[in-house]
Amino acid sequence: MGRVSTAPATPPPKRRRVWPWVVGGLLVFVVIAAIAIPNLLRSRMAAGESPVMGTLRGLNTAAVTYISTFANGFPPSLKALGPPLAGSAADCNHADLVPADWLSGQRYGYRFEYVPGPRVEKPGPGCAVAGVESYQIRGRPIRYGETGTRSFYTDESAVIRGTVEDRAATPADPPIN
Repeated sequence: MGRVSTAPATPPPKRRRVWPWVVGGLLVFVVIAAIAIPNLLRSRMAAGESPVMGTLRGLNTAAVTYISTFANGFPPSLKALGPPLAGSAADCNHADLVPADWLSGQRYGYRFEYVPGPRVEKPGPGCAVAGVESYQIRGRPIRYGETGTRSFYTDESAVIRGTVEDRAATPADPPIN
């Protein structure tokens, strides 16, 4: 006859369930990413707008230097602020006041537009084209919301103005400090 054991049966070892921890960890990661990524993109756009304002300040400075150097009014175009032709000296047609890459009209995810005002009466000495009495420069994001969220405006007053609306900034917009 067989012997009956009176010892209690040992329960099988408990298996730890890992999947709830994995899913919980992923959920926490997704929530943190959902909060952090938009903030990162906003700070990246703000950092990208700083050199845009630097470009506008540089163009204003170059325009003031142009008018005081060549007695031809403000530059008739951005090209007039750029480097001279190879082997030529700087003059009022190519003043060498800004780098060549500023003349393309696009920098830092922005498109720049130089709008000359009315022409001065006659060209300055040695100038092929008469300068202008005033100018406007507009900077707009190439892809609003991706490359920037502000549009900028400046003119011969050297005050930089801006808007967060998806439109060109104007002289009526508030100045940016």
